[in-house]
Amino acid sequence: MDYTVSWGGEAEDLSLKTSGSASVDDLHEMVNEVLEDERFRTGMKVLVDHTDASWRGLSRAEIRRRADLLAQDAARIGPQRIAFVVSRQVDFGLGRMLEGLIYDRTLMQTQIFDSLEAARAWLNTP
Repeated sequence: MDYTVSWGGEAEDLSLKTSGSASVDDLHEMVNEVLEDERFRTGMKVLVDHTDASWRGLSRAEIRRRADLLAQDAARIGPQRIAFVVSRQVDFGLGRMLEGLIYDRTLMQTQIFDSLEAARAWLNTP
């Protein structure tokens, strides 16, 4: 999986864009890169654009592992508002599974969308 990190945007403080086949290790690397950046702070509006990535190859065990890694990093991540955007139904379902697994284990407020416009509108709501 490839990814780019961009600071600032239309409605977001941070934008992450992924492409290719998603892997737990690549997702973890991406999050660590963000957490180590001096621009990272709590209370950010984050847009994660997975529309060019596929989560189809991830198993339930890998989704659980991803949730466990996010829970381990919860104190470093802190309270963030994060909009995830996907383009495939299977990715939406896997994202909802991940969202359910981290719901009470992190301070992140997350939502999954099928369009960038809807994600940005949600990020802009008070």
